[in-house]
Amino acid sequence: MKLLRKVLWYGFVSIPMMLLLAVLFWKQLVGFLLHDLPFMGETFNKARWENALRCSSNTQCMEVEMACVRGPMYRDLKGNYLSDGTTKEDVLRLLGSAKPDHQNPSCMVYELGMCSGFKMDYDYLHICFDMSDKIKGVRHYQG
Repeated sequence: MKLLRKVLWYGFVSIPMMLLLAVLFWKQLVGFLLHDLPFMGETFNKARWENALRCSSNTQCMEVEMACVRGPMYRDLKGNYLSDGTTKEDVLRLLGSAKPDHQNPSCMVYELGMCSGFKMDYDYLHICFDMSDKIKGVRHYQG
């Protein structure tokens, strides 16, 4: 009986406390779950990166893009491989060819797949270089 009373008491206190925290920090929680979480958790793997978007039919391509194989490697890539000063040549050797950024010719774009939010929009890795072709900025965005 004593144990049951203790369990009920802790439940009575902790559940409202968790609900209060969820209400107070809902924006941060939703932002983390939908925008940050899909871009962490895996170490970069060159073979997986290269094969991540290969497909042979429209249906298979959609499934591959929605699987978001590249997305979870983003944080490791940014922290350990794509630091400021890394040369464009090294990036191309590591990640393969990229799409040009038509709005900013000193940047290039890699498709990550449909990773964040509700998997309705594509996410991209955006890498910009300075005049000497060394990284000056790395980010991901939803397009």
